[in-house]
Amino acid sequence: MRRWLADMFERWKHRNDPLDCPACKEKASPRTFLRGRYKTVSEPIACDRESCKQINSAVLWRAAAFTRIQREILEREVARLPR
Repeated sequence: MRRWLADMFERWKHRNDPLDCPACKEKASPRTFLRGRYKTVSEPIACDRESCKQINSAVLWRAAAFTRIQREILEREVARLPR
């Protein structure tokens, strides 16, 4: 019971994390996001783009999304610097 509860908490905690395909670097489609949002770290998520079709673990999808977000934040900060 304790393991089940910990697993459910882990799924709930990451339910709104962004997902990006680590292979093609594109944001997850709404369909892929709905299927992948409650996956735990080791569960696979498949890209549904015709040109990609790669399967990677959920942790790689989340890491790719956070990398993109960090890059966007950095680009905005650099753009605000005086020239």
